[in-house]
Amino acid sequence: MQEIILSSEDKIKNFKNTKKRYLVEDLDLNEKIIWISWLRWVWKTSVLLQIAKENNLKNKNSIYFSMDSFSINNWIYEIVKNLNENFWYKNFFIDEIHTYKNWAQELKTIYDFLDVKIIFSWSSSMDLKKWKFDLSRRVVLKKMEKMSFREFLFFEHWIEIKKFSIEKILDDYQKISLEIFRKDEKILEHFKEYLKYWELPFFLESKKNYHEKIKNAVDKMIYDDILKFYNLKTENISVFFDILKFLINSFL
Repeated sequence: MQEIILSSEDKIKNFKNTKKRYLVEDLDLNEKIIWISWLRWVWKTSVLLQIAKENNLKNKNSIYFSMDSFSINNWIYEIVKNLNENFWYKNFFIDEIHTYKNWAQELKTIYDFLDVKIIFSWSSSMDLKKWKFDLSRRVVLKKMEKMSFREFLFFEHWIEIKKFSIEKILDDYQKISLEIFRKDEKILEHFKEYLKYWELPFFLESKKNYHEKIKNAVDKMIYDDILKFYNLKTENISVFFDILKFLINSFL
């Protein structure tokens, strides 16, 4: 437990990113268990650490850990129970929970028997509907989508555009367009830039290696998610790459 606590304190303390994905605005932190899921590398970990850091500014009762850590081999329930009863943690931020085999059952047990709150991430999109149904009423699922153009403007150019409903846009598109152009006259140039490159937020870390990171993310999804989920042999995975290349070339 001490290793988890020290690691959490270090990660939360040294986390510097203050810009938040807009998903954070939609989170009801009063929910007992929140599930943040979808694509890899969309800053799910950043969201967990941001909320944990903000919580700890008010009261130091939040802790972060990742289930893919080599040092974590206990049951999730036992970890949470121990940290809650012996170290008084109330808010748990658990990363990469899908790497632990019995995570869903243990979350049910935590929900039913412990007075704590959990926000956890899942980086595999495989079998998402099954687990969502299995957890039923206990968990609120939030999908972390790719970065929207509105988010891109904020993260890259510090331009804040308020959210509009589709009904509002259809009814009042001229006024909204004028309002956006007043924010920045280069808005169309920014949009072309966004479409060409920057849908995933890790471009903020390094634009130079952006496309290489996308390739790594695709490889990770194929070799980790598809291969393991369908129990395929490594030599058969080339078929998926052929299909992927075909689909990509179809849109070029």
